[in-house]
Amino acid sequence: MFEDGHIGIAIGFEKILGHPHDPLSLPVAAALGGGVFLFMSFTAASVWKSTGIILMTRLVILVASMVGVFLSIGYNPGLALGIISVSLTVTVVIEWDRCRKS
Repeated sequence: MFEDGHIGIAIGFEKILGHPHDPLSLPVAAALGGGVFLFMSFTAASVWKSTGIILMTRLVILVASMVGVFLSIGYNPGLALGIISVSLTVTVVIEWDRCRKS
């Protein structure tokens, strides 16, 4: 499932970057959002399984970013890319310290 996340993200990015002036459509948002959801949720599951740490911050950021992506349907697709980029960056910054201490 982790690799499926990468594929969904790649499809979403390809569609958005190939047609940057078209409004974000539901299938593209589903590919991008679904890919990010699979990637972030299954990495959280693998960390939990291997270390016992529940990455609650990651799950909260994930839910917020999914809401943001699906609310951006019909708008400029750069908005969805920005939401995803910011959410991934914030996740890394917040969790880096927490995972390094455990």
